[in-house]
Amino acid sequence: MKRLWIARTARFLAFAALGTGLFCFVLMSVWNSLVPALFDGPAITFGQALALFVLSRILLLPVRAWWGWRLEHRRRSGYFRKRFEEKLAQMTPEERERFRNQYANRCGNRWNCKTSRQTTQVPAEEPVNA
Repeated sequence: MKRLWIARTARFLAFAALGTGLFCFVLMSVWNSLVPALFDGPAITFGQALALFVLSRILLLPVRAWWGWRLEHRRRSGYFRKRFEEKLAQMTPEERERFRNQYANRCGNRWNCKTSRQTTQVPAEEPVNA
């Protein structure tokens, strides 16, 4: 199990490095094709593009983190669960059963919820010999 965790972490880090490098290369290319021509500014190197990317993440991350905190707070406070339970309470039993079936078809049966196929299956009757 530990080897799997290490492999997943290494794969994630490799893809993150590859993605960051690709993004910085695209940023450098766009900058070098537009800024010198439009504003008579300097061309940048890959390292400067990486620094520009890191700087933008530092400056823009607090806004994203604040929104993430609000959503996390709502999730932990049960806000979404309360809204969901209110919607379920307003449904008729038929609507609830239809919702459960649609949920099971879309999301699979990963929480062991019973689908209508499992609850409504009737064993086949044997033919009666007359």
